[in-house]
Amino acid sequence: MEPVKRIVNEFLAELRKLIDFTAAQQLQRMVGGSANVEIHRGRWPTGKLKRSPEKMTADRERVYAVIKAHPGKRSEELQDILHMDAREMGLPLKQLIAKRKLVCKGTARGRRYWAR
Repeated sequence: MEPVKRIVNEFLAELRKLIDFTAAQQLQRMVGGSANVEIHRGRWPTGKLKRSPEKMTADRERVYAVIKAHPGKRSEELQDILHMDAREMGLPLKQLIAKRKLVCKGTARGRRYWAR
């Protein structure tokens, strides 16, 4: 029984490597990089994908327009309206607050936003 178990474990290890390699190639193609990918198990790639300045400006303007049209909404409600992820929403909100275009009241999840 031991030789069969060893053969199965070796097969599963090779299959896992193949799946990881294929997934990494597909991810690189989607991001626009080359298909030559080196696999590092257990860690995400260190290079972060950044939004272009044009995309950031567009996101900021969209967020501001929605807050102006829907005053007093929480971040989660704004995310639903804009179909944005929480990670995408944070920076435009911070930038608008820093530019003093927004007024916010409350803390954490209860924070609400109004346009000036």
